[in-house]
Amino acid sequence: MKELCILKILDLFKGVYKALGINYEIMRLIVNSKLIMDGRRGQNILNSDSEVKDKNYFYISLIVYAIIGLFLL
Repeated sequence: MKELCILKILDLFKGVYKALGINYEIMRLIVNSKLIMDGRRGQNILNSDSEVKDKNYFYISLIVYAIIGLFLL
């Protein structure tokens, strides 16, 4: 299984999370599983037969999360 580049970015802040008392290994495992679940394809029953496209909404959701995060910041 290939490692996501977002997890490598998260690894850069490993010391910050450990300083805050967070169990980094468990947090990384949770984030990895959530990112994998975000990247899964949706149900085929929701797509119309004439318009079956292989879209990955993973990067779109990351952009939306970043915008919301910046707004809350």
